[in-house]
Amino acid sequence: MWFCIRCGREVSSRNELIKGYCIDCYKQVVKVFKKQPDIQVTICPKCRSWVFKGEWMPPLPLVDIVENTLRHELNKYLGDELELRDVYVKDMNEVGSNTLESHVDLSLNIQDHTIPYTTSLLVKVKHRVCDKCLAKSTGKYSYLIQVRFTSRNIPEKLQRDVESIVASHILNEPYVEIREAGEGVDIELSDEVVTRKLLEAFSKKYSVYITSTFKSTRFDPQRGRWLGVVTYSIRIPVFRINDIVIYKNKIGIVKDVEDKKLTIYFPDTNEVEIVDSKYYWLGLLKIPIRVEREVLIAREILNDKITVEDPDTGTLKTFKLKYKPVSLKPGDKISLIRTDNLEVLTVFEQGD
Repeated sequence: MWFCIRCGREVSSRNELIKGYCIDCYKQVVKVFKKQPDIQVTICPKCRSWVFKGEWMPPLPLVDIVENTLRHELNKYLGDELELRDVYVKDMNEVGSNTLESHVDLSLNIQDHTIPYTTSLLVKVKHRVCDKCLAKSTGKYSYLIQVRFTSRNIPEKLQRDVESIVASHILNEPYVEIREAGEGVDIELSDEVVTRKLLEAFSKKYSVYITSTFKSTRFDPQRGRWLGVVTYSIRIPVFRINDIVIYKNKIGIVKDVEDKKLTIYFPDTNEVEIVDSKYYWLGLLKIPIRVEREVLIAREILNDKITVEDPDTGTLKTFKLKYKPVSLKPGDKISLIRTDNLEVLTVFEQGD
């Protein structure tokens, strides 16, 4: 048999004792807290959001804010070998203009034992307007997303999709301003999480090129860092069906556009390839600035050579074909495409 060294209570196993004490005596003799807990919560008086680990969190009931804060803060005040398992706030009373007395039940772990412990803790409440409410009231913002396109002529579907992405990610944003700006839109936001999710949505759907800059506006001594505006510049490449492109030094014609993927037809080899538009930013996929087209008439087709006539001047030219369409015959219209010192022949399709 084993006995508590303080009250003499008999226990059946030594494992039921904590440093020689029964659980009741241990709670009376050993200090649970090595120093008085200094617990503070910071709450926005406008929206009731609160600060956790230096970041503003969504609004919660005050009792939940206190419980979450205690779970995070109490361990550093506990005595040696004690560890906080859980905390439950039974009730709270105001004992001052900015102080709450919280009656709490703690669940503590020590040496494979779980000890229930009831106590009262003082919690100081600070009020500070959160970044969102401050931005809303002053018209200031912390994040600016500039969406830009590589062309002024934006396809309607692309424009609708971009607007849909923005709309679906700003529903819960308390301060947001959207402005049309030149070849795109500017989106002013105050929430870092919303900003990050919006950037991720654009990156997931399109082959975007993103750069960021920071412009400081003031120094916050409480946080010990500069505050200002982070600007993200998003560039989205624009491609349209029937656009002439150059991919890996070959002239191609865009046949379909689907977010990040382009279906490109290469007349020189009669091949179709699915190309990721990310190659635009790598310099392998280009949209030529100037494209020249000539309408010619096929006059003679012999093996891998074709002789064509310029209908305006009557001039004859001979080209070597890497691929000869089966249906090509004398008298057919031929389109000669020239750009960036490259040229290719393509047969006119019905409706061209």
